[in-house]
Amino acid sequence: MKSSIKLLRRRAQRLGGAGAHALLAGTMLFCFASCEEAAEDVFERRFALTQSPGLGVEDHIALLDHQDPNIRYLALANLLQMGALAQPDENGDEDRGDEFEVLTATLRALMADPAPKVRAIAAFAPINRTGEGAEERLLTSLDDAHSAVRVEAVVSLGSGERGARGELSRAGTERVVRLLEDQNVLVRLHALDALGAAGSSQRVGAMTGKIGRALVGSEIPERLKALEVLGRIDSDEAESILMERLDDDDERVVRVAAAGLISRRPKELEEWVLASLADGQFAEEFLMDTLTEIASDRSRPTAISMLDHPDQRVRSQCAAILEQIGDQASFDALVAVLHGMVPAVEAALALPPTDLASEGVE
Repeated sequence: MKSSIKLLRRRAQRLGGAGAHALLAGTMLFCFASCEEAAEDVFERRFALTQSPGLGVEDHIALLDHQDPNIRYLALANLLQMGALAQPDENGDEDRGDEFEVLTATLRALMADPAPKVRAIAAFAPINRTGEGAEERLLTSLDDAHSAVRVEAVVSLGSGERGARGELSRAGTERVVRLLEDQNVLVRLHALDALGAAGSSQRVGAMTGKIGRALVGSEIPERLKALEVLGRIDSDEAESILMERLDDDDERVVRVAAAGLISRRPKELEEWVLASLADGQFAEEFLMDTLTEIASDRSRPTAISMLDHPDQRVRSQCAAILEQIGDQASFDALVAVLHGMVPAVEAALALPPTDLASEGVE
């Protein structure tokens, strides 16, 4: 271990001038792979391997303690692109020796680097989101004053790579839920992603009310993400919130809410779809798509009445619904329409020609 550290220090001294300049020159010639600040002090993650002739993995590792934070960041970004920051078993390389231990210790230390962009990419590095104590380290990064670090930490927490089970602890779940009140929208969105990755767990289900509050006064992307998470939570409270969102003014919200209810409240959803069709609310194609997933014989009259709809896609959906219902009345309606040889309906019926001929269709 000590010999490896000395070796890396000597290499860092050797690369302190020429190596660092080569790294920066290659970056300027190719694609500046730095963490650029965007709105609200959030860094846009753009990891691009720079053209740095003569610099290999070990050279980049040696630059991780360079005094210039841009050099540290670029070295870390390139190592990430090279796949050098994965755990040994991920690469099939089980014996990377003392140098990997040194790299792991260095990556842990970079999570507390003075530069926010270095802390951010360190929180995203696979080494730091796996292994013993990974969740604790990442939860500490959630308290970082810079939103870029919080974003990358919660992304790593949602990756499911923290251990054998890949589940957040109770404390971890509660901490991520608190991020739903973060001032930065990207932090809130990625917090919802992390919760959605474990949306069926009881721990997340216990937070349903807090997740539902993310729907109040938030922008559309955040509301959609919250509904996606609720759609994965198996609880009456989550289903009730989804049902309420069917009355939302924005059809995008309604679509996500409906998708989350298809397998859970099909009867109530079918009633809502039929009422919406009668009232002329929302796009008919969306409503009929939903109905094809949940239709019962209650939908037969509506489907039959729309078999002559001017939109061929809607006619095809009606045929699919009637085929799904599968009773004699539905079949008779389809056979009658086939006298007019409507191609979309004929395809949706999916019956061989011999069966149609037996019903007297010429």
